[in-house]
Amino acid sequence: MKTSNTVTEWCSLCEYEVELAPVFQKQTCPHCKEEILPCAQCENHECDKCPLERHISLS
Repeated sequence: MKTSNTVTEWCSLCEYEVELAPVFQKQTCPHCKEEILPCAQCENHECDKCPLERHISLS
């Protein structure tokens, strides 16, 4: 099985398909510099439970 050095993601801000590193962490769109999530790398596809969107509440 061949592995790729990039994954294709859609940036909802600039509306371009962009190539990202094949790692499951927040990244930066190479076109518009907006933060982008590599959803293609997600294994559970439950967006409402995205581990990359978790925020720590200080209250």
